[in-house]
Amino acid sequence: MQGEGKIYKITELVQNINNFFETNYSNIYVEGEISELRPARSGHIYLTLKDDRGSILRGVIFKWASQRIRNIEDLKIGNCVIAEGNLNIYSGSSNFQMIIVNIFSMDEKGKWQQEFEKLKKVLGSKGYFDPERKRKLPKVVKNVGVITSSTGAAIKDLVSVLKRRMSDVKIVLYPATVQGKKAPKEIIRGIDFFNTIYKDDLDAIIIGRGGGSMEDLWCFNDGKLADTIFGSRLPIVSAVGHERDFTISDLVADVRAATPTAAAELISIDQSDMFFRTRESLLRTYTIINNRFNLIELRFGKIREYIFRYENRINTLSQRFDTAVIQIGDATLKKFDKIRNIYSELKNRLYSNFSMEKVELLQEKLSSFTVNLLRSMKNRFKITQNIIIQMGNRLSGLSPFSILERGYSIIYKDDSIVKKYMDVEKGDKLRAILHNGELDLEVLNGRERKKI
Repeated sequence: MQGEGKIYKITELVQNINNFFETNYSNIYVEGEISELRPARSGHIYLTLKDDRGSILRGVIFKWASQRIRNIEDLKIGNCVIAEGNLNIYSGSSNFQMIIVNIFSMDEKGKWQQEFEKLKKVLGSKGYFDPERKRKLPKVVKNVGVITSSTGAAIKDLVSVLKRRMSDVKIVLYPATVQGKKAPKEIIRGIDFFNTIYKDDLDAIIIGRGGGSMEDLWCFNDGKLADTIFGSRLPIVSAVGHERDFTISDLVADVRAATPTAAAELISIDQSDMFFRTRESLLRTYTIINNRFNLIELRFGKIREYIFRYENRINTLSQRFDTAVIQIGDATLKKFDKIRNIYSELKNRLYSNFSMEKVELLQEKLSSFTVNLLRSMKNRFKITQNIIIQMGNRLSGLSPFSILERGYSIIYKDDSIVKKYMDVEKGDKLRAILHNGELDLEVLNGRERKKI
């Protein structure tokens, strides 16, 4: 055998094709003329449809479907009809065929379509279909009202999915007929019931049923039902159970789901998945916070080291200042002692060599000289003291604390202080140290300061 293509068994191949048809060609409508019509003893009806180009399609109406189709006995060869159903391949003969669930004369189908389009146009002009006016479902739906048949498969599937995904969900059922002439009124009463009795207890309402023919689903194309859905205070999910076609209820409802099961999955949150997402979110949050604290601790450690380094320098300068003051004071006292000794020696010499009048005259001159000298030294000392105080103030002003208190800041790029605007580029991430905190910055632009 040449090539590496897969070898299929006939049954497997037929099943694969049927799966494709079920996915892409379910609930379709086919227009054609009946060219063959053969009722069988089993109650099934076999027929062939053809179009104006000569193409044919074989079909079968099973007994259970024929009992629901109106005027089935009026079908005749030559009738132009529209058949509703699904495509498949009959495994017994591998023949391509259509499983027909409903069939209409061209006139009847056209009439229904006209009614649908007319109502759709009227409601559309009133804004019934506008997305902006539709109510939002809560993120978590804990209490839900369901309007459907109490005996159908739809409610069983819906309850099963909701309970599996959210074990504590509360479901309130309003039993209603979901096909036929009475159905719209019963569904309307269910919506009014939930909006009146359970208006504060429910998060949403689901209305719908499983699949069916166009005739089965026609009750959801009722104008009064559309008015009630539009006026509901509670959000409404329409789950009529047909994939391709939309009913008026689908268009007016706040949310549309293809089936009741899909509606249950839509409004519920998988608790196990929610727990996993919550756990992952908490872990991510913890990691982010922990990394942030580590970064802050590192930054403050560097700032603390920087401040301590300057504080040590300030303390050293302050100690030097105190030493200088003491040394100046000691030198001044020594100077005074020396002058006092010279003065005593001169006084003694004067008393021994000169008359009293001359001594007193010289004493006056010496006293005047001493006063002037003391005044001059006092001024010199005051000037020196002021200079030392100014130096101390300047040294104090060099403290990062004093600089930051006056409204200045220290700019860091990575771990280096930014001194010139050329040291940074547009888009760089910077950090500013202020008097009582820090800021994370981003460079938008830079320019040289104009000289004044």
